[in-house]
Amino acid sequence: MSRLFLLLVLVLPESMLFGQNPLKTSFEFHRFYLKEPVKELLEIRYEDSCKPADGRLMPDGKSILIKHYTGHKRMYVRFLRTDGEEIEMTQSPCYIDPVVGEL
Repeated sequence: MSRLFLLLVLVLPESMLFGQNPLKTSFEFHRFYLKEPVKELLEIRYEDSCKPADGRLMPDGKSILIKHYTGHKRMYVRFLRTDGEEIEMTQSPCYIDPVVGEL
């Protein structure tokens, strides 16, 4: 049994044995969804540093795409709803997901 394990360790790549390390993978785009469609994105920035983020409202108005998101940071967002009301919100990093293979 131990010889089989040793053979697997020597033959199979580390990523196949132990899974991929998410810290080694970087994604160009991240996205989070809004509770309701909005008309316009007015401001998006990192909540802790107030540094502006490169974010865009998707054409359907239901999600926001962020380019080069600095991981594990809460986002402050200000937008205009379809009825004209201005809304502020913060988005937890738990709901900001990498975009894989869609663009």
